[in-house]
Amino acid sequence: MYIDDPIPNSLTRMKKLLSFAGLFLLICIAGKAQQFTPKKGSEGYYKVTTTMKHRSGNDKNTTTWYFKVLEVTKDSLLLNCTLLNYDGGIFNTAQIDKSSPTNTRELEVLALLNRPFLYHFKHEKMSDQPGIATIFNERIKDWQLDNNAAGNMKVNERSYLVNELYWIAPFLPATPDKLPDSWLSEDSLSKFTVLGRDAASLQYSFVREEDKGQKMNFTGNLSLDLSTGMITAAALKSISNDIDFERSIIRVAPSEGSASPFSEDVKTAIAKMSSYSKALKNEDGYDSLKLEKYFSQYDPLLGNITSYRVAKAGMLQGSDMKDKYERYNQILTQIEDAALVTYPHHLFNKLQEVKNISVDSAYNTIRYLSRMKQSYGSWIQHTFAQDFLHQEPIEELQKAWRKHGASEKEITWITKNVINGRRIAYPLAEKLANDEDTLIRNEVYPMYLWVQATKHASNKDSVLRIAHELENIGGSKGDGNPHRYTLLLYRQLRAAGHTREAGALLSREIATMEKNRMDSLNADRYTEQNMLAYACKLKSDELAATDKKASMAYLAKAAKYSPKNIKERASSSFYDRVLLESKESYRADFAEALIAQGNSKEAMKVLTEQLNADPSIFEELKTSFSKNFPQADFYNFFHNYIVRSWKTAPDFTLKSPDDKITYKLADYRGKWLLLDFWGTWCPPCRAEMPKINAFAQKIKGRNDLSFLSIACQDQPEKVISYLAAHNFDMPASMSDNQVQKKYEVPGYPAKFLISPSGTVFNIPFGEDWEKAVEQITGLQEKKGKDAKVQTRID
Repeated sequence: MYIDDPIPNSLTRMKKLLSFAGLFLLICIAGKAQQFTPKKGSEGYYKVTTTMKHRSGNDKNTTTWYFKVLEVTKDSLLLNCTLLNYDGGIFNTAQIDKSSPTNTRELEVLALLNRPFLYHFKHEKMSDQPGIATIFNERIKDWQLDNNAAGNMKVNERSYLVNELYWIAPFLPATPDKLPDSWLSEDSLSKFTVLGRDAASLQYSFVREEDKGQKMNFTGNLSLDLSTGMITAAALKSISNDIDFERSIIRVAPSEGSASPFSEDVKTAIAKMSSYSKALKNEDGYDSLKLEKYFSQYDPLLGNITSYRVAKAGMLQGSDMKDKYERYNQILTQIEDAALVTYPHHLFNKLQEVKNISVDSAYNTIRYLSRMKQSYGSWIQHTFAQDFLHQEPIEELQKAWRKHGASEKEITWITKNVINGRRIAYPLAEKLANDEDTLIRNEVYPMYLWVQATKHASNKDSVLRIAHELENIGGSKGDGNPHRYTLLLYRQLRAAGHTREAGALLSREIATMEKNRMDSLNADRYTEQNMLAYACKLKSDELAATDKKASMAYLAKAAKYSPKNIKERASSSFYDRVLLESKESYRADFAEALIAQGNSKEAMKVLTEQLNADPSIFEELKTSFSKNFPQADFYNFFHNYIVRSWKTAPDFTLKSPDDKITYKLADYRGKWLLLDFWGTWCPPCRAEMPKINAFAQKIKGRNDLSFLSIACQDQPEKVISYLAAHNFDMPASMSDNQVQKKYEVPGYPAKFLISPSGTVFNIPFGEDWEKAVEQITGLQEKKGKDAKVQTRID
């Protein structure tokens, strides 16, 4: 399931900076100058460094250009321009390992790099730039850039270099010998002052202040070479409420203006593997045949370059190649850990490989992964823990792998990894538990204590000491998940016959977790609540033979703490359930106990609450209802009690991708409606699209059930193209960017079933949604002599 991420802050910031740059341009070119211009034939190499200081950080880049003046008129220049280098920190055209563009502006840099073009510079306004347009159009076609990148490039064609050339090739109001000591721009807002002059050069400054909603102040100092009419240096600065802008321009020697080493082949390889190109993709992601051809062509050229290897790992991971995992894992081991720090998922997966090699190999990778606390914690609690908790004999595991269709080659490889993983698991845990880095140590320490307890299981005092230390850790799941290991230790004590000590430990643990549950600021509260439900079930089982009333009370708590909705199901609790061998919900257990006591109505309430969290118990609820209320109609009970308990469905009015059809919630009143929130960018969504399309076709003739897909964070042309490429025929609409917020979509894909009366049920991700829809909408009301009485259970 894909989580819905908001627009990145960096993108929002980029838009603000570009808007600011445009404002700076309009102010700067307001002054009118005609008398002194750069001389024909003048040329120079220039380094332009631009710094933006803003609330969320600083952006800095340096570009190196070559300019030559070919023609001069009273208000314009024709120049030969070449972009030689660009250094934006992360993206640097002098270093092949920093060659991946992070935004479309850097993609434009890649397009222009080392490509001479003619530039028409008009001093008073921006003009069309056919030289840049030609290069951009070639690149859009050759690199198969997507519509977003292509659109941005076309928008920016005319704005390139206008700001820079205004200062590098200035137009002054008079020749140097007749130039006054100061003068004003045409709009009288900018004042220019001569700071010094001689036969070879002119130094001058400018100041401009403006207050239109936010105060802005522009200043600058420049040095002009009179023999060429082009500057040798400039320092410009603008200060506003939101952004501080600085730009330095320096003419450098030709030796400092060397061109980027990127060849045309290298630039093409970089562009095609970027997220802005469609060259290696089909409608479902990376195309295996296109990738094979690409790798065959560019591996010899770039195969030893780290950035290329990282990009290749991503492409392999997103492909449908049969041997992609083997190749993906192989290339990860070839990439230095430091290069994967900004790709935590790759670093995580690399650790999976190297942890089976040696303790030192695993530890070196962990040192980098631990910088991302959440990723490191996930690896320890979800993956590494399995080396200690799942210790089935190798022979049994091999039988299971064969049963699932693994080849003998795959089984040999997996067996080797499992054996090696088990061999180094304990020494690695010991090394991490004694590490000087508190983050590394604290995450693994509760698990390490439990492992120690299993090693000394026959020593009661040692186990109890460890239990006491685990309790003292306290805290929450985020502190190494001590509750999981305390519950495992409780089971160990029970199995060893230390029932009194085990019972006291469990009671204290339940009290601690109940206290944590009340903390609304605890990010792990629902994950811990899932474990709390299991702890209460353990306590209920413990008391079943000696105190039935207390046992029933704890079972009621286990049901109470079982998740009631999507949020409380907490996907992060999955591994706790796997490793503790617990269940997600204990409502069915509680309902069964209630029925055994003759309290069938209360049992129905409990099962109803469970159905809203887990539609897979529909048949169980229906069977239990028929058994305990033989004279009542389940249809009436379901609609009058359960459906009415759902929230009212938020209203919407949406358009089809081609803008020809309008879909309104009101149009579906009186029938069931299944909503599917998805996106062409979402792999799980695309994976289930054939099933979605088949469902839409199957229900076409039904009058009681309709379907509508809602494409989110997408573009109409992409949705139209995707549906057409796969011959999908279903009612499709485009999100208005509000509907997913109204329905509180937790991730993609997401399904919501709206009742004929207008209430809505969120079908949890991972459930058999089609089965749930058919069961709920397929209920038939009993008519005539078959009708049964309506039964209230409240």
